[in-house]
Amino acid sequence: MDVFSEILEKYARLMHSDYLRSRENIIVRERNRLYEKFYKAAYIPLVSQEKPVVFVDSGRLDLETDVSSLTIVNVGALIRNKEGELILPGDYLGNSEAPLAETIIVYSNIGAEKREDMDLSFKIIMEPIGYSLFLDGRDPYKISSELSEKINRDLASSRINTARKTRILKRIHSYITQLIEIGYLARIINRKPGCIGVVDGTLIRWLSVKGARISGYRIFSTLSGLDEAVLEAHLDSIIGISKTSKFTTLARAFNLFNKYEKRENGAYGYVDSESARAAANVLMDIIAKLDVDAAEEASRIFNRIVFQDGGIWSFRIPVSGDFKQIFHAEYYTREPVLNIIHEGSKPTVKVNEKLAEHLAEKIHYTLPQVFAMRSNIPGLPPYGFMEVDREVRIDKHKARIIYQSFLVKLHDITGREDHPLIQVFESTLKMRYGYR
Repeated sequence: MDVFSEILEKYARLMHSDYLRSRENIIVRERNRLYEKFYKAAYIPLVSQEKPVVFVDSGRLDLETDVSSLTIVNVGALIRNKEGELILPGDYLGNSEAPLAETIIVYSNIGAEKREDMDLSFKIIMEPIGYSLFLDGRDPYKISSELSEKINRDLASSRINTARKTRILKRIHSYITQLIEIGYLARIINRKPGCIGVVDGTLIRWLSVKGARISGYRIFSTLSGLDEAVLEAHLDSIIGISKTSKFTTLARAFNLFNKYEKRENGAYGYVDSESARAAANVLMDIIAKLDVDAAEEASRIFNRIVFQDGGIWSFRIPVSGDFKQIFHAEYYTREPVLNIIHEGSKPTVKVNEKLAEHLAEKIHYTLPQVFAMRSNIPGLPPYGFMEVDREVRIDKHKARIIYQSFLVKLHDITGREDHPLIQVFESTLKMRYGYR
């Protein structure tokens, strides 16, 4: 064990020294400088909560082959009222049928249904188990049919080969199951506006594939049952909070906050017109020293397109409740704060100063509201954030039971123990949860 420990220490030291050396790489160095110029930091003030905060999260379990996917989605909410109490969706909305968490089955298949206009078709089916606040009386089979038709129509007009379509369709299934979470929150806001919505995880939940004309925002509108304009208005009230991020992003956030005296309530990053202009100068330097592609990739640290067809972007800031653990909060925007414009032979960086000031004002209000009450756990996250996580999570024990029940049903249907479907899922069960 001593030898193993020594080898572990050797590679821990190597990883640390490589990290220190990597900061001298010109790309890393310029991105660090861009981050430092773009974000300012402020302490999270102690405030009284003025609006309800709706926390939404989901847990999921995937059972899939290379052509079919079955996902069990547990999605739910807890609402922290102005008195700081956590209440159930049914009590908040005045709907006794609405559960804390609901289960929705999402199934998709590639190629089972033949279409004259396509070499490969996509089928998706959604079905709730019991009452669904997300569907709220809508016909799940009609929604499924509309989603399938939209996706197939978009794929038919795309210039991509069959092999790539298979991979894209698998990803579309995954993104749709992720969009249920945000659509669920948007529907709560639609029922009762005037709150701040918080969803667990990033807001970047659609795919951008070269050559594929997938109308993600229209698909999201169909899934949520909200008109595109109404949906956009509700997205303005939603914040995504991620518990994890890439190492380099975490390192930059720590460096930003380490310049400040550590205070008990934590701190957050923000942008304003002054810092946006300073960051624009750094982007111009990156274009001069490297190239436009490097500058565009660097700008995605804080601004990324989410829905190309809807013109919806996400804007990201670092947050820490205790100066030890870093979260990232994201907001939807209609445009990027910094945009590289290709006019003539020389690219320029356009600064949206009005948006930067709007975001500063919005962040200064909403972040303290969300963090007005904390859970006494590492990271000091907002009270309600991890509490709803515990309610919707499909843990190892539940997952194993679902897998075993699914295998029993497959055996009853096929009448064979050696059927390929049984072998696929039995192998997955053993690899994930052991042989007992």
